[in-house]
Parts: sequence; C-alpha cells; structure tokens
Amino acid sequence: QDVPRAIKLLLCIVELGQLDPDDFDPGELAEFEAICLLGELLDAWLQPFINVDLSLSEQVESLITFSHLLAALYKANGTSFLPSQLYGDLQITVKNAILMVPKTRLVNGELKVFICLLGDDVLETLFGRSRMIGGHSPNSSVTELQNRFNSAMNLDYIYEQHPEWERKPRRLSMFRMRHVDHLRPENFKAELRADSCNLQACWKAG
Repeated sequence: QDVPRAIKLLLCIVELGQLDPDDFDPGELAEFEAICLLGELLDAWLQPFINVDLSLSEQVESLITFSHLLAALYKANGTSFLPSQLYGDLQITVKNAILMVPKTRLVNGELKVFICLLGDDVLETLFGRSRMIGGHSPNSSVTELQNRFNSAMNLDYIYEQHPEWERKPRRLSMFRMRHVDHLRPENFKAELRADSCNLQACWKAG
C-alpha cells in the first residue's frame, strides 16, 4: 500500500477545482462541477491529517464538513457513490476523532488532542522496534513477542523523556510527500488543547 502516492493522487483531484471553466462546454462543465464537489470532500478529509498548521478547532471543523458532504452525497447517490461499509467506516472514523476532544477534556482540558494518532504509525513504530530488539531473529513465539513488546514500550517511555537520544531516520522528513503518512504529534505546532475547541461552534461552521 503506497499511502503517500494515494494522498498525492487525491490532492491532484482537489487541485483540479482550480481550473478555469470559462472554455468548458455544458457537458464538461457538469463534469467539472462534480469533480469540484469531490475535491472539496477529499480536501476536508485529508487536511486534518496532513496539514500541520491547523488548530484542533480547524481540524474538527474540517472533519465535520467532510461528514456532512459525505452524508449528502451518499443520500443522493447511495451505493453508486461508495459502498455502504466504507461509508460507515468513514463516519465512524470522524466520530471517533471528534469524541477524542470531550474525552480528553474530562481528563484534563489542557492536554493536547492529536488526531494523527488515529492512524497506525504508532503500531508501525512498535513492531519496528520489536523487530530491532530481535536482531537477526525476526521470528518469535508469543511469549518472546510479548517480551519484545515490553522492551519496545520501555524504549518509547525513555525516548519520550529524552527525545534527543532517539536516532531518527535522516531521510524521513514531513516536508516530503512520501513521508506524509508518518506525521507525529511533534510535527503539529498549532493550538491543540482540548479546551480550545468549541464543538458546537465547529459543528455550525462545518
């Protein structure tokens, strides 16, 4: 699965909406309007996960916009637009992302909410470190795998306390499209505190 290439393709669809439609005939104009609508949907879905400059409120607002557009298109076109299972999965993903805000607020409103952690990058890191711990023995029993996971989680804790100790890949950069699926919490610099997000205002704006 080439996630960065897929994201690049979706962003290209979004950029098609910037074309000048003045020279389009009626048929091309209808297709262009459909592409623009699809581009708006895709952009609302992608930005919260790949745009490190968005605040938590902007991320939530974008996801709500995506959810509303998706619901409208699915209601109008049904499974000819997308499979019902995929529709359900996407809406559940949006719900889970938004529910992270009130859940975090119940614990401590000053804590930051990282929607990017909904992905599997954390699991990739865990499995990568457990394989590193195994050295030249990549295969393991269940008990050995458990021990490796324990060691990998200890490493996570150590690196969290001393991030300067972690030797990160030199060629991994969030500015490269092929690494956009490896964005981590430290890459996001905007306001992400749970208390900073007004869900009702985001709902109305989205």
